[in-house]
Amino acid sequence: MPPGAFGKTGSATTGRAPFDQAMIGEIEAPCELQAERATDVIPELVERLDGYRTWPQGKIFELPFPGKDLGPKIT
Repeated sequence: MPPGAFGKTGSATTGRAPFDQAMIGEIEAPCELQAERATDVIPELVERLDGYRTWPQGKIFELPFPGKDLGPKIT
């Protein structure tokens, strides 16, 4: 909340909104549909982002992270 909303200083909080657990089945169906759509489109998007280049399986890409040594990433 920005300063002035509830006092002179700003604040933040975390929490969890309660929900009706009986709705989980109804919510799960559209989530599964989105997961299927993503699974279908992600490979094409990755190819487009990489300019349709192919890489040998297990190619190691060094990813620079300033100030952090996280090591190589295997894709």
